[in-house]
Amino acid sequence: MKTVVRGVLSCEGIGIGKTFIYENRDIKIEKKHIEDSNILNEIKLLKKSIDTYKSYLKSIKKNNKEQNEILDAHLQMIDDPVIIKNAIKYVTDNYSAEYSIKMALDEAIITMNSIDDEYISLRALDYEDIKTRLIHIIQGENFLDFSNINEEVILVSDDISPSVLSSIDTKYIKGIILEKGGAKSHTALIADALNIPLIVRFEKARELIDENHLAIIDANERSIIIDPTDEILEDYKNKIARHNLKITKLKKLIQVNPKTVDGKKIGVLANIGNDLDLKNAIYNGANGVGLFRTEFLYMNMSSFPSEEFQFNTYRRTAKKLGEKPLTIRTLDIGGDKPLSYYKFKKEDNPFLGLRAIRFSLLEKDIFKIQLRAILRASIYGDIKIMLPLISQVEEVYLVKNILKECMNELDKQKISYSPNIEIGIMSETPSSVFLAKDLLKIVDFISIGTNDLNQYTLALDRGNDTIIDFYSDINPSILRCIKILIDESHRFNKQISMCGALAGNLKVTKLLLGLGLDNFSVVPSKILEVKKIIEETDINLIKEKSISVINESTNKELLDKLKEL
Repeated sequence: MKTVVRGVLSCEGIGIGKTFIYENRDIKIEKKHIEDSNILNEIKLLKKSIDTYKSYLKSIKKNNKEQNEILDAHLQMIDDPVIIKNAIKYVTDNYSAEYSIKMALDEAIITMNSIDDEYISLRALDYEDIKTRLIHIIQGENFLDFSNINEEVILVSDDISPSVLSSIDTKYIKGIILEKGGAKSHTALIADALNIPLIVRFEKARELIDENHLAIIDANERSIIIDPTDEILEDYKNKIARHNLKITKLKKLIQVNPKTVDGKKIGVLANIGNDLDLKNAIYNGANGVGLFRTEFLYMNMSSFPSEEFQFNTYRRTAKKLGEKPLTIRTLDIGGDKPLSYYKFKKEDNPFLGLRAIRFSLLEKDIFKIQLRAILRASIYGDIKIMLPLISQVEEVYLVKNILKECMNELDKQKISYSPNIEIGIMSETPSSVFLAKDLLKIVDFISIGTNDLNQYTLALDRGNDTIIDFYSDINPSILRCIKILIDESHRFNKQISMCGALAGNLKVTKLLLGLGLDNFSVVPSKILEVKKIIEETDINLIKEKSISVINESTNKELLDKLKEL
């Protein structure tokens, strides 16, 4: 028996099966020039590879709703007009079809990898998958055949793309171990939807794990046990039964509007960036959308999206939610989120420069297009406007003046909108905490963006690996900021939410309830677990303990006390 513990938990659970090593095929691409006379043929070849791959994706669709949604997302990505246009441009510059596809997709991959946001950067893995598949088609290689998998297996690989995972009969997949991969990638979403345990970033997995051996994957413990004893095997079979029972119980909470034991109703909303996120949010019983990250609408375009395009997107989203709230964050661009079609001036410190609300106020015409689109969509649902990175009261007044201009324009055009649309802010800076009572006089709600609030409060770059040991997302300063924001919001009888990563950290759910948080906005996969903790919590019993936790002065003391809670 051999046990190896490594990696990062992506999808919890336990599985038993034979180890199956999957080796990805390397692609070799030469920088090949073509003659002018071959340009049209290469463009035809490029387009044919896209059509062939689209047909393949459609052919491997199954009865699983979530799996099909991932494949639909890939189909949309392949049809991206910007990438197709760039690829054709490379061909017209006398490069071969396969090299042109490589260059066009590499540009998208580089852009996404440059962004300090796991959600965005993980989309780069999908583009890598598409690039590999298209080039294999041009090079005349067949798609991989997994028909030889006819028994329960644990897949071990450097990485597995969504399209590869979708081509396998997943009833035989009892676990996946990847040397690379992301905890929130599309592959992870498929695994999560199918209840397949998944460990990612498991270094040297293919060296340490022998093929065709009976093994147990325990994703919760980030471990694989090879050739287990009969006693251990039986123990894990019992654990699997308990885990399946837990999943069944969680699913019973899908239609539940959670409230604590002492009767306080708590909203559990979703953070979304596209239609796929929205579908997963609705499937998991979200009480609404607490953060619609509209930057994705801009980043996936070759120019600024039109008012009509945005209006249709917001209207469609609102109608799908029905009476549930849709909180739309206005364009949060700049810093680590560039636009390919807008040239930002070079800044010594872009995180403290032209980004988020500052960009919108400087580029007023672009901002008005978005605000008009949101206003027009507001009659189709409970839509709220949320302003990112507010650090001064004046910024809110400036936005309100621009919003009034938009309303006057719509009035003249006799276009309907909701005149009482709610306006809120994201609290992401220490100044917004100190100015909370002033801001709450002029806004309808606050949502706490813990990622930036933590970064700016600690004066630590969360994307800098050199100082990562100094960074903690659970620390006394950030929790005390949160408590100030909660208390001030309640003093003005206004709701307060949290949409940063801390909202989905199950270690602090009870603490945040004890501090008085009204709403959690989390990634769709965390909705049911947060609901479960809410339903089990009596706020009256943990109020004092919660205050004592945040009164600790060091991270270690705080974490020790948090465990007691």
